[in-house]
This record gives sequence, C-alpha cells and structure tokens, in this order.
Amino acid sequence: MASQLPRLSKTRFQAGPQCPKQLWLRCYRPELADPISEAQQAVFDQGHRVGDLARRLSATCVSVCSTCTA
Repeated sequence: MASQLPRLSKTRFQAGPQCPKQLWLRCYRPELADPISEAQQAVFDQGHRVGDLARRLSATCVSVCSTCTA
C-alpha cells in the first residue's frame, strides 16, 4: 500500500520557508511536537471563527475542502 503524503496546511506552508527542518518534523514526526496549550487552542478557535465569518461575508468565496483527495 502506498503511503499518503502529508496535507499542506497554512501552518506547514508558512513553516517551510522559515525552517525546512520544522516543516519536515511537522509532516513526518508530529508526535515530537509539544502538546497544544489552552491558549494556543483559543487562538486556533478564533482563527476558525474569523474564517467562517469571512466566508459568510464574501459572495464569491470558494471553499477548499480539507478532506478532498482528488
């Protein structure tokens, strides 16, 4: 069975130019990352709420499915 390539998130996309090793670790050794703190999770949740609001306010918004495999 072929292994699946890691998904490219905004965080990973930004990590690549800053530090290629960080990108590699995020993709292939995520278990080495520190656990997400409550403060970090609050920031992530706020970002999701902003994204949801932006999609609702934009008539021309196109959503890219994070589970698409095409």
